[in-house]
Amino acid sequence: MPKKAVHALELMAQGTSWRKVREATGISFAGQAGLKARNGKVLQKRREQMAVDGFETAEKIRMLLSEKLQQLSDDGEALSKTNLKDLVLSRAIEQDKAFAAIGENVLKVEHVKKGPSLEDAARWVEEMKKAAAQGSIDVEEVA
Repeated sequence: MPKKAVHALELMAQGTSWRKVREATGISFAGQAGLKARNGKVLQKRREQMAVDGFETAEKIRMLLSEKLQQLSDDGEALSKTNLKDLVLSRAIEQDKAFAAIGENVLKVEHVKKGPSLEDAARWVEEMKKAAAQGSIDVEEVA
């Protein structure tokens, strides 16, 4: 099997989008669909292997996290300097990847910026221009 096809299949097994597979390999949607149809069992087997790897890694991280938390609980000064988010992020990522590999729903976090968008600002500027034009009067220039 050509290297591009193998690369595409690996990306598909990882849950990569059709568009990103096309960008990485140059293989069209139709080509990807054909690869997927011809190699469905191989893809499924690879996804299962990746899921097992992901769950094993997540479990190792969980055990290390537990040990680290125990160490931190014994050392108040170190605990106060530790960002707990940093301790759990790796485990959450591995677990998410493992679920994605077996086709389970994954959590997608969207960061929403508070405040007006660029479109809101442009709309506001246009409204202000209209308001200024309505309240203005024509003036004859005198030299």
